[in-house]
Amino acid sequence: MYTTNSIDQVRELDIVQVISRYLDLQKSGASYKAKSPFSDDKTASFMVSKSKQIFKDFSSGNGGDHIKFVMLHKTLNFIEAIELIAQENNITLEKEKVSADVQKQNNRKAEMYKIAAATQVHFTKNLKQAEPTHWVNQMLIERGYTEDVINTWQLGYALNSNAVTDLMKQKGLLAPAKDLGITQTKENRSYDPYKNRLIFPIFNHKHTVIGFGGRRQNGDHFKSAKYINGQDSDIYHKKHVLYGLHIAKQAITKKGFAVLVEGYTDVITMHQRGADMTVASCGTALTPEQVKLLHKYCEHVILMRDGDAAGHTAALRDIDICLKEGLQVSIIELPNNDDPDTFAKRTENLETYIKTNAVDAVRWKAQQIADDFVSDNYLFEKDNIETQLEADVKAIADNYISEEQLGEDASKDERKKAEKYNKEQDKLIAELEKEAAAQINSLVKIDSYKKSKGTTDVAKMLLNIKNTITLKDYITSTAKIVGVSPSDLKSQHGALLKNQTDKKSKEPSFQDLGLPEDADVKFFLKHKFVSAGNQYWFEKSNGTVEPGSTFIFNPLYHIQGKNENKRLCEVQNIYNQRKLMDFDSENFVSFNDLKRQLIRLGAFQFQGITAYNFEALATQLMTQFDPALELQNLGYNAKGFFAFANGIFYNNNWYEADKYGMIHLPGSDDVSVEDEYHEQTEYYFSPSQSAMNKHNQAGDDPYENDRKFVLKQASVNLNQWMEQMITVFGDKGRMGIA
Repeated sequence: MYTTNSIDQVRELDIVQVISRYLDLQKSGASYKAKSPFSDDKTASFMVSKSKQIFKDFSSGNGGDHIKFVMLHKTLNFIEAIELIAQENNITLEKEKVSADVQKQNNRKAEMYKIAAATQVHFTKNLKQAEPTHWVNQMLIERGYTEDVINTWQLGYALNSNAVTDLMKQKGLLAPAKDLGITQTKENRSYDPYKNRLIFPIFNHKHTVIGFGGRRQNGDHFKSAKYINGQDSDIYHKKHVLYGLHIAKQAITKKGFAVLVEGYTDVITMHQRGADMTVASCGTALTPEQVKLLHKYCEHVILMRDGDAAGHTAALRDIDICLKEGLQVSIIELPNNDDPDTFAKRTENLETYIKTNAVDAVRWKAQQIADDFVSDNYLFEKDNIETQLEADVKAIADNYISEEQLGEDASKDERKKAEKYNKEQDKLIAELEKEAAAQINSLVKIDSYKKSKGTTDVAKMLLNIKNTITLKDYITSTAKIVGVSPSDLKSQHGALLKNQTDKKSKEPSFQDLGLPEDADVKFFLKHKFVSAGNQYWFEKSNGTVEPGSTFIFNPLYHIQGKNENKRLCEVQNIYNQRKLMDFDSENFVSFNDLKRQLIRLGAFQFQGITAYNFEALATQLMTQFDPALELQNLGYNAKGFFAFANGIFYNNNWYEADKYGMIHLPGSDDVSVEDEYHEQTEYYFSPSQSAMNKHNQAGDDPYENDRKFVLKQASVNLNQWMEQMITVFGDKGRMGIA
């Protein structure tokens, strides 16, 4: 990424100079010392040797050069540490030359990072401008989120409008905005998916915005999902990201463990309550990639899932994923229907509670499995016995002679008889209870099938543990929990280890189907094609899956008209070349015509696909275009606006054409509810301004005349012009103005 010479400049920096930016180094003989930043050091056990240009931390065992120190102290990888040190020491890093295609791809990602950052600023600004009585501010107050918390997590608010979509269209950034998921298209209309929601920006571990999560306001009458989680894009892959890691990573490294929860608010509240080592999977089930990322910062993870059935199931699954990565795993089981957010709010000394109450997850899971060994028939019969006992006891108790029944005038003899009678009833109840207990004890409590299956499940869990000493200990302790001998469990574990096979999931993976890793498997199974790596992959008649194009479409606008009906879209090929194109709508049913038009653009080809494949693709694409009308004439329009080639003057406002040649006129086509056959259109296409026609050659430019009818900013305003007329022509000038 960077030249060797640039990296060498960073390597040659003085270690004392670099580390002094982070620690208060004190001279100690020929060396320097400080308190350790990697542990709760009471004495100065961190040493730096200027002569050897190395450091050694005796409290944690860490050591190395100044680059290693920054990597550990700031939890960065090598390149990130190089970049930070260079920035702090005014060193310019020179990048190695890359191919034009790689550079284009880098530029596209850079554009998406800028869009994400600008959108985050937009959301943050919206929240700051919201009235105190607005539901979003009331929700933040109810959750106890202070201004510092809001600023730390850079929370925002999405307006109840299509503000982001409109902004992206105006700037000609609709295609990358769709890729980011901040705008979507459905039924030929683009819209803001996060509309009227509290926004949680999602950062990668480098503290860069890469996506967004959104929460709607409370209310049972809302039909939409409570949370929206951002879609995957070129810069955001959910399975590789942990929410809150950009803030929590230093605490995780220093404390040696992480707490893993489920949602955005769980993380924020846990941090607010002192558990600053907390992170969450981003609205998805925990993935091996997320665990691998977490393993870079610690060796121990504590699971804290919701206290409901779904949380319990997730915890059982997560334990195996974490064990497989080689992590030590503990768990805190929350009360029923509780979650980390609500639990943290009412728990004092939260970090201490976590450390004290976390239990070993392997033994916990074994116990959950063992608790399910009880026979269903046992539970049924036991319930019948206890129900009958309760009825019998109640019937006897109803016959007790009470003080009230005796009355105040009862004789001593009558009271003795009543006491004797009541004791006889007590004995009868005791006999019934003893008999019921004997009946329950005679029942077969353990279901042998459940026990056999559960023991196998425990053995499968232990397959994830590679350390032989740890494995031996777990075999002994879990065997006791499930009620088998350690030798039996060890034997079963050995058999599974010997014959271990990866069972295919009910839904095939991308490897099973022969698709690239970033392909949407669910979409493919439903539609028999998918886009991945800037090309379409199709299922062939023989059942195989192969790439069927060298490009993908990014649908933009459906330009409607009786004489001309066109589609405007962006195409991007496997070489990261991008072109704008328009084509007749009929080409979606004329495969050969569309292929010919694509060939004219360059390396944009279909490869060996059938009419069935093309029809499946066209069916999906047809719904993703926003409706628009082409300007048929410049000047005054019957809808009340005045059109120029480069924009439209409407309602005393100027609306300029974007790079696609599109002009958005909000409110220009209000359609009544009764007019069900008219599709609302607020976009107008000026082809002369489209980047597609920008470089038309003279003599081959059908829009040559249109380009001359544009609105430009005059060098003088009307008042200045009139003053000059009068200055030059006097009274004649006044007459001319009049």
